[in-house]
Amino acid sequence: MRKSLIFIMLISALVFTGCEKNIGFDELIPDITVTLDGQNIVYIKSMNQWNDAITNKIDPFVYYMTNNKDSIQKFSFGGEIVVEFKENPPKTVEVQDMFINENGERKFTDETISVISVGIIDGKISFDYNEHFASYLDSNTADIDYRGFLVKCVWENNNSCDYAFVIQQ
Repeated sequence: MRKSLIFIMLISALVFTGCEKNIGFDELIPDITVTLDGQNIVYIKSMNQWNDAITNKIDPFVYYMTNNKDSIQKFSFGGEIVVEFKENPPKTVEVQDMFINENGERKFTDETISVISVGIIDGKISFDYNEHFASYLDSNTADIDYRGFLVKCVWENNNSCDYAFVIQQ
């Protein structure tokens, strides 16, 4: 009985430590830089599948707002967001732009997610930071608007991961 209890406690400690440290095997996923108007933006990595390892999917924005809320920057519209893949750029990239609340949950339905078409040029993607059409859906102008950007990447070998970052508008 005592050995079973110790084994369960050990397994639980390993599982919870892994979830708090990162969302997925952080060291396997290539690093990027994210900038807007030349200022670095904090991002997180969320692995889907890498070298036959598959992770359970934790919502990256809930994780982000729990661990990085103090690092969120406020920007005006009109700048250019640049995501640079430091090495090994992916084969395909899709960017999703959505509103999230202070807990990282989607503020509106999936129909309000804006998919931004991007192409990889010299290991970088870029897109304009403009007003989102869903800005007009919320009548409470006192709310802080957080924009969540999810950069979904797939490599030649079918490895895939997401990068997430948040901007306050």
